Amino acid sequence: MVSKKNWTDSPELNTLLALLLAGAKEVLGSDFAGLYLHGSLATGDFNTETSDIDFVIATTEEVSAATFEALQTFHNRLSNIENRYAKRLEGCYIPLTRLRHFDPQYCTFPGVEVGGEFRMGEQVGTLQLYVLREQAVIVEGDDLREIITPISEEEIRQSSRATLYDWWKPQLADSHRLENDDYRVYAVLTMCRILYTEQYARIASKREAARWALETLPPIWDPLITEALRWTPEKGFRHHDETLALIRYTLELRRL
Repeated sequence: MVSKKNWTDSPELNTLLALLLAGAKEVLGSDFAGLYLHGSLATGDFNTETSDIDFVIATTEEVSAATFEALQTFHNRLSNIENRYAKRLEGCYIPLTRLRHFDPQYCTFPGVEVGGEFRMGEQVGTLQLYVLREQAVIVEGDDLREIITPISEEEIRQSSRATLYDWWKPQLADSHRLENDDYRVYAVLTMCRILYTEQYARIASKREAARWALETLPPIWDPLITEALRWTPEKGFRHHDETLALIRYTLELRRL
């Protein structure tokens, strides 16, 4: 029988996490070093309807080809169980030596993406390492503050800026991702968080950053941010042009 603990407020999610923990330990054996939750579950911004379940499993060694295949089989099975969160797992398997600091030459790892596909290519960058170090929910394992090197304020700002310029700026020319309502909401709240991070050099939840933005940015943005904060999947969020305008505004403000 799989032992369950209250890592989150959702019994159904705790059931899934217990199965993830037990299955990973069975496949990895003595190579298992820890299971940690980051993303919205760590920052306090988890939405039961829309959020991914972001995790990292630390290993003592690199994942071998045989272990990769075994993990692929395990995650395929796990993603198909009757659990509302099963296909929302997104995480990777990282050797402890690679968790210590961000290395752009080695930042992709074997992992599962939303939907259940297990592949090589999941990424963990500076901002994810910061959340893991400072705010992670420890399902099992040592405190990551003893493992991950402290991340400076300038490193946090630089990584946030890189996300803005490398990921969001190109969407001004090719905005196909913004055709979905939920992605537009995500974009609006992420712009708030980028601006918050620039100001304070720390990672807040998107909702905390949005509330800060409502108090700080010009009032013209209040209706868009307020609606993004109140959005639920059954509601529409048709603000394509306004979302692009906020991305453009964030870029312009960052250059000041």
